[in-house]
Amino acid sequence: MTAIQMYVGSDGVVMLTDGIAYDEAGIVRQIHSKQWVIPSCDCVLASSGTGGALHYIKMFMEWDSPQDFDQLIDLLPAATEKAHQELKMNLRWPNPQFMVLAAGWSEKAQAYKGFSIFSLDWEVAGSGPVKAYTLVPEWAFSKPGPDKDSLEREGLTDDFAADLTRLGPINFGIAMMLAQRTTNTFMHHGEEALGYIVGGFVELSVVSRGKANSQIILRWPDTIGNPIYPEAGHWWSDHLVQPETETGEKNED
Repeated sequence: MTAIQMYVGSDGVVMLTDGIAYDEAGIVRQIHSKQWVIPSCDCVLASSGTGGALHYIKMFMEWDSPQDFDQLIDLLPAATEKAHQELKMNLRWPNPQFMVLAAGWSEKAQAYKGFSIFSLDWEVAGSGPVKAYTLVPEWAFSKPGPDKDSLEREGLTDDFAADLTRLGPINFGIAMMLAQRTTNTFMHHGEEALGYIVGGFVELSVVSRGKANSQIILRWPDTIGNPIYPEAGHWWSDHLVQPETETGEKNED
């Protein structure tokens, strides 16, 4: 599982992910990016779940060479299914599963749009069951859900919509990522094992028409071969240096 967040606004999209992969026992095996920023299509994709999914999706997408976000979204269901089949053939993992978030500027809609898509049948809150490889429109998405103590530590409440409006997507996303790191949660889909699953670094991407900015805004001292120690290197939200703006300047008090 990955800490993954997406926020779609009237002036752009924001994507945040952590940067760690771990095995069945929660031992860190990789520290790597989970995003694919595509400035030529005014969009960004991110994946969560079995490692390698985004690699295969990127490979299948590039064969078709989408020219904008609308074309990419049209191709995404088939690319997701192909990627799932590749993972089943090439991994020893018995049941590889993943999800992808995609957000960007839609020329057809003349608006920013966001979507989720899963490699398995899924239950969407408020919408009911959704078949695998089906696009679901999203304007805000975040997982895993933090526990109450972690939310309170970062100055957040259980009213995510109000917090998002109050803080804005970047500051809200950073605080949420910190809360996700200190939450003990399910490590793998369909399994009962609990652990800490957020680490490595926080990657923030902000995309608008003709512009994409991606940066690592925080690094944790997690190491390959060890479990995640959630308090290690933790930055509390009120001590964060604000990420760079689109102009390259930093927002600092």
